Amino acid sequence: MHSYRKPFRLSFSAAAATATATAALLACAAPAMADDAAARPADQSMFGTQTDVVVGISAGLSPRYMGASGTRLQVLPTLNIHRGIFFADSIRGIGAEYQSASGFYIGQAFNYDFGRTDSNSYLRPGSNRLRGMGDVKGAVTSATTVAQQLLPWLSVNAMAELGLDGHKRGNQYQFGLESVVASASKQDTLTTDLGAKLGDRQYNQSYFGVTQTQSANSGFGAYAPGSGIYAYFLTAGWDHVFDKHWASQLVLGGTWYTDKAGNSPIVDRRLAPLVYSALNYTF
Repeated sequence: MHSYRKPFRLSFSAAAATATATAALLACAAPAMADDAAARPADQSMFGTQTDVVVGISAGLSPRYMGASGTRLQVLPTLNIHRGIFFADSIRGIGAEYQSASGFYIGQAFNYDFGRTDSNSYLRPGSNRLRGMGDVKGAVTSATTVAQQLLPWLSVNAMAELGLDGHKRGNQYQFGLESVVASASKQDTLTTDLGAKLGDRQYNQSYFGVTQTQSANSGFGAYAPGSGIYAYFLTAGWDHVFDKHWASQLVLGGTWYTDKAGNSPIVDRRLAPLVYSALNYTF
């Protein structure tokens, strides 16, 4: 049985896993990403017997915002601290996770979505093309992930990410499949994630809609997408362990925006590519 790894989403954009994190890498997603720490036994105690610390440097190339034609390169440090069922890291935020011997996984994390700005930014999603749209304000988020292993190499998963800002940002959800295949030596692991993302009415309006006021200020036509699936995604990741301290990660992916998002006047490109790499050191 493989140890379940949180679905790659995340984090690659503060809004939906399309940009690398800190802040921005903190929320993408990635757009998730594989845990930097080594696989942990399913029968771990609540507080554990040791603290695992992983530091690294990451680089990601992704659209400036969901649907943007322009891209940005981010090079940022990463940190992962894990003890027992608890974790704190620069990708997922802070929280707890548990996996049973039968392959059932549940995780709860609190993070921060940096929203979107209407100008070019290194840390936040945004672009000068959105001038006049105003900012999508940042918000603390609560993400609950559940998964179940179906086969030794296949898991099904679902995630609910709720904005804790009084419904101003809205909520998004994700469901999909993850395939994990490790080499006999355990030095190399190949991961494939396939899934869909959907937003409630407020979330889709925040990131793809254009209100009458925004239309008057920006020149974009008014648009109200409503709730529903806004994107499908596919990612492939390769993790390589050099020794007990050093490991690397490479992720290639793409997001396809449905008509729900793709018909928005601020969406310039429906197919959004993603490249992410990291070099990590475990103490």
